[in-house]
Amino acid sequence: MSKNIVLLLTATIDPRGVSIARKNKEDRLNDYIKALQGWINNSQVKKIVFCENSNSDLTRLKNLCLDLPAEKSIEFLSFDGLIDPPERGIGFGEMLIIEYAFKNSKLLSTADFVIKVTGRLYVRNINKLIVAVEKSQYIDIWCDYRRYLTSTVSFIFCAKVSYFQKYIIPFKNKVDERYKKSNFEHALANAIHTSMAAAHHWRPLPFTPRITGISASRNRAYNSSLLFWIFREIYRKTREAVLER
Repeated sequence: MSKNIVLLLTATIDPRGVSIARKNKEDRLNDYIKALQGWINNSQVKKIVFCENSNSDLTRLKNLCLDLPAEKSIEFLSFDGLIDPPERGIGFGEMLIIEYAFKNSKLLSTADFVIKVTGRLYVRNINKLIVAVEKSQYIDIWCDYRRYLTSTVSFIFCAKVSYFQKYIIPFKNKVDERYKKSNFEHALANAIHTSMAAAHHWRPLPFTPRITGISASRNRAYNSSLLFWIFREIYRKTREAVLER
């Protein structure tokens, strides 16, 4: 039986007072447009929720979706949810976006699994993750750890809808970047630790993402070259082999 997989794209077009390197709203909007075009052109991605928290005009993004194939659905959500105080950090805003999307999205309300991706990025080989989710029997979340299991990679991860609701969203108030080790990545790591103590199943991502887009924290493009990806994929497979021993 095919699983209902929804892609959740999180977005902040105008970050205003939030401290971030890539903060020009026109640049960021163009990033979202470019990434969304990639997701629209990917025939394996059937359902998309685009959720934005600066209450910005989404007309240019919606115009990309005027002639969608019949099998593809896209839902746009926008609300005024910028961080107060902004020093709390973009991670808290990310949690608010996820929480708002799960409360208000019709597509998410019927989903089995959700792949969360930062909305300015396109993952060229996302189909590998979709295949892994379709084949899975008992895995609750796919997410890469780092820094001795104290932090995670958060621009892409995938989990059951019930997992988001029970473990990820409740850790919202743990995120406050004014304090050490209180960002989104740390909160997500702690949520996964908590869930595994309750017999839920975690796995690292089953692929090395090939990312097209620009890092918000560094304001420079991700390295998407084939050679770099091959190097990272060899590292991933080696690490996975060690973990499985």
